[in-house]
Amino acid sequence: MSQPVSISETVDFASVSKLAYEIWPGTYEAVIPKEQIYYMLDRMYTIESLTKQHADEHTFLMLHCSGQSMGFVSFSPGKEDGLYRIHKLYVHQSVQGKGYGKLLVDAVAQRAKQLGATCLELNVNRNNPALNFYKKLGFKITLEEDIPYGPFILNDYRLQLTI
Repeated sequence: MSQPVSISETVDFASVSKLAYEIWPGTYEAVIPKEQIYYMLDRMYTIESLTKQHADEHTFLMLHCSGQSMGFVSFSPGKEDGLYRIHKLYVHQSVQGKGYGKLLVDAVAQRAKQLGATCLELNVNRNNPALNFYKKLGFKITLEEDIPYGPFILNDYRLQLTI
């Protein structure tokens, strides 16, 4: 981590949206069809959709490297006491492998713990190489699930991490 790095809460949904549209195609092109990538982006990453997610108790944290937005995470209280759910976690490909994803997970864990959480949960596509990243951080697979999403099926694992 040679660049100055900071993480801060954000409601700059234009930047979150811009980053998602930059990161997703390269992240998912070998995992899901191109049509699915843009279908999901167009539903989850518009400014309107992100604003609604924020109104639904999603907290967004932005990763800044040398003053530039280079990644983000969103999380919210889960359905069970002590559980917080990570909904989105993305780091720009140009700065991946430098520990920034772990910094974002650690930032969520710290905030969630302060709010009484004992567990973080997230979903990841079963074919996504990020699965290995999450396992390295200590997340464990708790469920394999196929989730209908419009005309597509999300082939996911549900993962949990005790914090």
